[in-house]
Amino acid sequence: FPRLFLTRNRLKDGSLYFGPYPSGAKAKEVYEWILKTFKMRTCNDHEFSNRSRPCLEYQIKRCDAPCVAYISKTDYAHKVEQVRWFLEGKNAELLKVLRHRMQQAADQLQFEQAAEWRNLLQAIEVTLEKQKAVNAAQSAQDAVGFFREADQVSLIVLSFREGLLLEGKPYLSKNYQEDSEVLEQFLLQFYSDPSLIPDEILIPLDLKDTQTVLEEILSEKKGKRVVLKNSGRGEKREKIELAQKNAEQRLKRKMLDQQSLEETLKELRQLLELKRLPRRIECYDISNLHYEVMRRRLEHPEWPFPDLMIIDGGKGQLASAEAALKDANIEGVDLVALAKERGTEIEKEALKPERVFLLNRKDPIVLPKRSAALHLLVQIRDEAHRFGITFHRSLRKKTGLSSRLDS
Repeated sequence: FPRLFLTRNRLKDGSLYFGPYPSGAKAKEVYEWILKTFKMRTCNDHEFSNRSRPCLEYQIKRCDAPCVAYISKTDYAHKVEQVRWFLEGKNAELLKVLRHRMQQAADQLQFEQAAEWRNLLQAIEVTLEKQKAVNAAQSAQDAVGFFREADQVSLIVLSFREGLLLEGKPYLSKNYQEDSEVLEQFLLQFYSDPSLIPDEILIPLDLKDTQTVLEEILSEKKGKRVVLKNSGRGEKREKIELAQKNAEQRLKRKMLDQQSLEETLKELRQLLELKRLPRRIECYDISNLHYEVMRRRLEHPEWPFPDLMIIDGGKGQLASAEAALKDANIEGVDLVALAKERGTEIEKEALKPERVFLLNRKDPIVLPKRSAALHLLVQIRDEAHRFGITFHRSLRKKTGLSSRLDS
């Protein structure tokens, strides 16, 4: 009895993944609608296998309670198939099957069952009507966007199925080849899986003679004629322009992020008087393992040493870390310690300023609260905290469950 769930990670775990969606809110909206309409189970496998009576989801008619066999495997499998068709955009097939089952139930005088199929059919038709974009194209269609800025190339594929925009897949890379060559190679790689090839691909460039060859290759893979179009009017032109705009925005956003990070690193170097721009930064939460974790790291000279090491703590921790570096005969690495200023018990933790301790400097540096450099340091320190806490919890869990017999 498979279940449907939201995720931000795609793993090789045998699951079917649909998306990406334009936003988390949009994905959640689709998810909630499917649960309500198709009554899929939401409980995890442990809850499912240990339940003896239906939960609240069954009572409010959002689940058919497969956990207690209120629905057969066959009937539940039909639901799963319908949800899959809906998420893949195969709405014509889905509506056809539902109409057939509704009529079949009515012919067998199973009027309650027929009414359920009718309600499901109406819910899907209303939803599809709301989602319909411009006018429903009968063929599967992709629009490819291409944008270049110097050696940076951005490509995106917008997938339209029955007039609905299902997903957009972006790709960013460095490439020095001609635009037409980049697009040709991308199309061959992206459509290596025949199941991904639509009937029509809208492209932003004229590939001239190569276009015919590409059409033949893709048609042979799909087992059906595939058309590449680099021009068009009305709706097709709008789709190409939409893909182009998406590709441009994604690349500009990436370049802006890179530029912003570069400026932050320069600010950090200036404020902390670092020897060089800190492109590689390592942070150590040594509150539990003292300096063992740092010594272990320094025993690996094959790993590139960082430009900057951050120690979570004050002057004492900074001095101990400096001693560890000297013992390992490592030079040229900038070392700082990051700690919150001590305040009264009633003072909120978030209001205490962050202080940065430097070697050979008596007083700490208090970075401005709105400083991007401070924000970067705090982000790195918090991630070290999170990792350290998770690790120690797992250690304690193992220790708590062990006995003398284990050893």
